[in-house]
Amino acid sequence: MRRRLAWFAAAIAIAWAPLAAAQTPPPGPETFGATPSVAGVDLSADGNQLLLLVPEGDVMTAAIASVSGGVLGPRRVAHRPQGTAELVGAEWIDPVYAIMWERDSLALTGAVGADHIDIVRAASLHTPTGRLAPLFPEQTADGWTLTAPQQIGRSGPRPGVARFATFDATLASLLFGDPTGEPPVLAVYEVDLATGAGTMIERGGAKTTGWGADHEGLLRVRYEVDPASNAEITFIRDDEKSPYRVLAHWDNVLEAEWRLAGFAGTEPNHAFVSGRFGQDLQEIRRIDLATGAMSDTVFARPFYDVAGVIAETWTGLSVGFDWTDVGPRQSYIHPVWARAQALAEERFPGSLLAFPSLAQDRSAVIVRVSGPDDPASYFHLTIETGVFTHLYDAYPGLENTPLGSVRTLAYPARDGTSIPAYLTLPPGDARTGLPLVVMPHGGPRARDGGDFDWWAQFLAVQGYAVFQPQFRGSTGFGEAFERAGWRQWGGRMQDDVTDGVLWLVGEGVADPDRICIVGASYGGYAALAGATLTPELYRCAASVAGLADLGLLIDHTLQDWPRDLLSEAMLRASVFEDFSDRRGMARRSPAANASRARAPILLIHARDDAIVPIEQSERMAAALERAGKEHAFIVLAGADHFLSHAPSRIAMLTHLQRFLQTHLGPGVVP
Repeated sequence: MRRRLAWFAAAIAIAWAPLAAAQTPPPGPETFGATPSVAGVDLSADGNQLLLLVPEGDVMTAAIASVSGGVLGPRRVAHRPQGTAELVGAEWIDPVYAIMWERDSLALTGAVGADHIDIVRAASLHTPTGRLAPLFPEQTADGWTLTAPQQIGRSGPRPGVARFATFDATLASLLFGDPTGEPPVLAVYEVDLATGAGTMIERGGAKTTGWGADHEGLLRVRYEVDPASNAEITFIRDDEKSPYRVLAHWDNVLEAEWRLAGFAGTEPNHAFVSGRFGQDLQEIRRIDLATGAMSDTVFARPFYDVAGVIAETWTGLSVGFDWTDVGPRQSYIHPVWARAQALAEERFPGSLLAFPSLAQDRSAVIVRVSGPDDPASYFHLTIETGVFTHLYDAYPGLENTPLGSVRTLAYPARDGTSIPAYLTLPPGDARTGLPLVVMPHGGPRARDGGDFDWWAQFLAVQGYAVFQPQFRGSTGFGEAFERAGWRQWGGRMQDDVTDGVLWLVGEGVADPDRICIVGASYGGYAALAGATLTPELYRCAASVAGLADLGLLIDHTLQDWPRDLLSEAMLRASVFEDFSDRRGMARRSPAANASRARAPILLIHARDDAIVPIEQSERMAAALERAGKEHAFIVLAGADHFLSHAPSRIAMLTHLQRFLQTHLGPGVVP
């Protein structure tokens, strides 16, 4: 673990520094694109075993290691996915059982709305023997389905049993439609962890979107969305034998004033809610579930939304609150968690801390320590004694590598709005006139988190400054800031990116003749929009799994099966209200404006991307070809939308590095 460098939330004054002599090349795509040596650490109920996500070659596996008395034991592989399946998550659910979350891809002919999809499954692993039992084998092919079962509470009502919500339908009917024409509905099942078989205990209706449990694991909350009106309803009940009653009813799912965030303590009728309550910033209050009485503010932060309530994994108790300012933060109200946080802050001052897992008896906790220029390290903390045991480093290959320094800043948009951003400068003395890579985030209802970013740091180590604007439409900065970006694809959101680039040029940070815009998913759209809507600004553009045709985005969403009500509502609110306005969509679609591009464009897309279909990049490539514009189209085989595997990350970084060296020239050296 390295010491973090300081951040500066102000305008930047950067002085010239001479270039250094030639030296050993910095680490390349193979180092930065490698899968983290440990991608997850979960602590067993007794606090003496670790469940780990670790790569073996190109395959992510689940491993178990002991940790006792400050000593880390050897690890053994507990589960390795078969065939083309990939392991995307693993967590304890019982003292001896763990849940394995797997994802695979399926190519189809005749499916509703797609010819290629991701399929998922959950499986119960008996950790002493390694015996695997897919959940719901009676409903689907070896447990495979379209959406991951919703786990309700960490522990079930009794040992060896857990509760999950899933569709009461086979995989075939989810893909091709039910012969009766009836849509699938969600239901809650008690699952025997030894066999994976589920017994239905509650069936939802056509509007049901999920359930919630209290700290005792009792099923007490149900959620509904009306597809006709987008109304959202939250139901509550006193116990599992009582009828549900309406707790909250909002006319539009996007206009909800507050939502349940977690049960407060052990009192059955007290809960926390998160909402804006007529204000700009999201905060936490307490509600009496019996009377509906609402408290004043329980927890809030200036300038930033409170993201929500932190629930203790084994008990479901609400133990704290979290938010993101320049980086992720937590504030704990439970004394044991608060002590763990205080011990970690004393041991690792100035670092970003997270506590992903706690023993059931609260004797020990996993501490994740990181920073924007500090790859994550994991520690085991015995809370009573305050003893830390170093476990693993996520990127041991970067231990002695000078990384870029990350700074926060705010710049003025053309209408005077202050836009927050991150700027990563290449290692070495600060410089002006830097070659600049502009990297808008995906989402767009998201934000960059200020933690270690392997992609941005790769570019910085190659000698490029990396600019990550948090344009309007980004989340976490208040409702007004987020909604100012709604229906502004190619408009105000893009203008905010443009204004940040011009500001950096004006400040002398960026070389105006050496600027490239790069992004993934929505960030890929922003890169293509930059190349086609402001073609004079960029020397090159690269889109990874980006969107190029907004009409195609709408079409794919409307064809989803089962119908994705929340996505439809969000598209109408944030992209286009009138789905028939194809002319308006074309004005903001890069593919329709390909003839305006001046700079070379790199398109990279996973062949099997089930989030943004490869057809988006295919349409952009065809439009550029027709317009006679310089471009390259790289198709990644065996990759997904998120570039989850090391080979796909390495391939993407390799192609991007060559592209930047060709069109921006080499980066600066320390």
